Amino acid sequence: MRKERGTEEGTSLSLQLQYYKRMLGLHAKTHTLFIKGDLGLFSMRKHRQIQLIKFWLKILQCPSSRLIRAAYDELLTLGQKSSWPFHVKKLLDITGLSYAWNGGEGPISDQKAFLSEIQIRLEDQEIQKWWNDLNQSESLSSYYKVKENYGEELYFKLGIPKESLKSWMQVRANCLPLHSIWKNRCHPEMRYTCPICGDLDGLDHFLFRCQGLNELRRSFLGVDSREPLLGTLKSTSKINIVAVANFVRKGLVIRKSIVT
Repeated sequence: MRKERGTEEGTSLSLQLQYYKRMLGLHAKTHTLFIKGDLGLFSMRKHRQIQLIKFWLKILQCPSSRLIRAAYDELLTLGQKSSWPFHVKKLLDITGLSYAWNGGEGPISDQKAFLSEIQIRLEDQEIQKWWNDLNQSESLSSYYKVKENYGEELYFKLGIPKESLKSWMQVRANCLPLHSIWKNRCHPEMRYTCPICGDLDGLDHFLFRCQGLNELRRSFLGVDSREPLLGTLKSTSKINIVAVANFVRKGLVIRKSIVT
């Protein structure tokens, strides 16, 4: 996901995502698409847009004798495209609700239903953009295949210990501290070998194929553990998730001891 540089929106979204990464104990470079998707986050822009619509609806209810309504009517008369009433018009246009503008006069009979409708449409647009960006992300290709719905994942509600939760999210986001993962993001044309067995390295290799981790794998994942990577990423079992997390932490210690 691209950050809107030089804008208040880009800054606020970046701060929001960095906060969650730090709170969850994840690396600052963890893909923001994963953070948004598994937590079901929406941008601050959507909340500001809803507040703008609420303010507009409140203005429409004011009599023309009120100063605030007179100021609004004057802005409509001036027709300045940069004024806030025309931001409302643009927002209604992009959400397919142009009928509600009616020259800036409304009226909207059921404001509660209207607010609910525009919120749904804004969220749908943001979710669709997220899916499009995720589909184009090479590093999250496995995550794209297992992510069924945009929104908070069940595993956050299973009472998983913090360190295990961190390791599990690193697996789902393909951001384990394997040198091959981070280097391939910078040099996708290059291939890196496992420091333990010398085979082609990667998340799937580390979890299920590295011969040097067979004993550890049997201890945590079972003797016949050849479960495909995608199946593992879909797991909603606390026992399975913690087992994978424990294997990951022990396996990384072994790799590090060999490298150093």
